Amino acid sequence: KIPGQQCGQCPRLVSKRIDISWHAFILNSVLVTAQQSRLSPFRRALSLYSLRVFLEHTDAQQVAPQIPSILFNLQSILNTIIERDVLTRLVEIFSVISRRFSQALAPHFKDVIDILLGWCVSGSVDEETRNVITDFFQQVPLLWAQNAASGMEILGGLVRNIDALLEKRTASGESTSTLVL
Repeated sequence: KIPGQQCGQCPRLVSKRIDISWHAFILNSVLVTAQQSRLSPFRRALSLYSLRVFLEHTDAQQVAPQIPSILFNLQSILNTIIERDVLTRLVEIFSVISRRFSQALAPHFKDVIDILLGWCVSGSVDEETRNVITDFFQQVPLLWAQNAASGMEILGGLVRNIDALLEKRTASGESTSTLVL
């Protein structure tokens, strides 16, 4: 039991009264933990879950100055991860940021979408993870509209990659009927 609380009350996970210096400390600690590849995927995913909850429940004005740094670090993690659970947690955080800080996500949108699209077509993620990613794609129509040229560029790259894969499979005698998008 936490002193000063009645039985049955859960402490608030994040208080609106957290000093801004604590925001920077908490965010830095969470991101450092999430970036450490030597940690188990569970601990990395848990760290990212904590960040998502923090971003959802903390005053947006207090956290807004930290969002560019958070996005930079999240993109760095996204570039290096291989664990499905960590990927899912990252996409959940991008969803929160797109809802609460959409303009901050705009400069990172093309790179994030490109990497997530690569995960979707790689065949290394299960259907549930693919659905989490495609749900995120659908949550950001304004960013798609603002980045229409980038979206076309990404889709053009996807078509070129599929064409190259088909040529490679045809040249090696592999069946092309098993290519799933």
